[in-house]
Amino acid sequence: MKLSFLLRSIDFNRQIFTPNLDGTPGIIEFPGIGKLQPVPLGSMSGVPEVFSNPMSYPHFTIHMTNIFSELVVDEEHWVEYWGEEFLLKTDESRINNIMVAVKGLLVLLRLRGFSQFIVPMFLEGTTMRELNQQPKGSIHLHVLDQEHIPNPLDQPIKAKQIMTESDLNWIRENLLAIFDLLWMEDFTQVLDIYSLLYTPTNPRYTISGIWSAIESLTKAKQNRKNKTGIRHSLRCRCAMLLGVSSDEKWKYYEDIGGLYDLRSSAVHGKPVFEGKTIGNENDVQTMLGLNSSLKILNSLIVKVIEKRELFKEDELVDLQASFESEFRDNFV
Repeated sequence: MKLSFLLRSIDFNRQIFTPNLDGTPGIIEFPGIGKLQPVPLGSMSGVPEVFSNPMSYPHFTIHMTNIFSELVVDEEHWVEYWGEEFLLKTDESRINNIMVAVKGLLVLLRLRGFSQFIVPMFLEGTTMRELNQQPKGSIHLHVLDQEHIPNPLDQPIKAKQIMTESDLNWIRENLLAIFDLLWMEDFTQVLDIYSLLYTPTNPRYTISGIWSAIESLTKAKQNRKNKTGIRHSLRCRCAMLLGVSSDEKWKYYEDIGGLYDLRSSAVHGKPVFEGKTIGNENDVQTMLGLNSSLKILNSLIVKVIEKRELFKEDELVDLQASFESEFRDNFV
């Protein structure tokens, strides 16, 4: 079985390949998954006939002009990496396993700054390079509807065009970690927020989702004895997880307070978000708040991936207590 996940560029000029010495885009290998390769601008002659469902071709053509690369997964390589037992699974189970792994890789790419793309569909049985060479009616097209209309929020890390050795090493080092994490329901729910960033919507829902994910990761709690709420707990825990120096920690605490207030305005229906949509360049303040909130979420997810596990309740309680002790004079 061979699958090709098609990456549609939001900005046609964005590329994420390390150039070869001759200046042409290179192929990037990801052990255990597959290879990311450029899609040639070749002839589409004969392509409509290769699909098993005649209605697939219209879905395919919607995106074709902006497909700039494909992630090719060949299960022969999966057997080498994951063992012979992979072949004992049903076709549906093998595809589901591959899709989970691909989701993990795409998350790592986006966390590293390669954010201006969506994956609207994948081919079963071939690659884009070989598509027009396939027998009539032999290729299945799987359409992934939830990312069908591209309109992404600008990422807080400027979108990259060239993958460096450092980027590639970080992604490869963390592939197995994110595979394991993706089988945890709590972590999968956190990553689902990214789908909101690639769908036109009122930013009220996006910022609510971002902070819901942050609350899930930090397990912020109200403390009736100390008369402190979730807002304070979340600020303390994020500050300790993300800050290094005392100045950094306190700045995180203060900044997150303002951002959480923006979240509260979103959740409680304040008019600040009325009539607004993601991507409105004139709405600078809302976009800054969204980007700052997303940057915090991205940083926490990176911490989880590099830690190889979700934050535990007892360590988060201890972190909060340490923050309150370190800055107790600030609360007088």
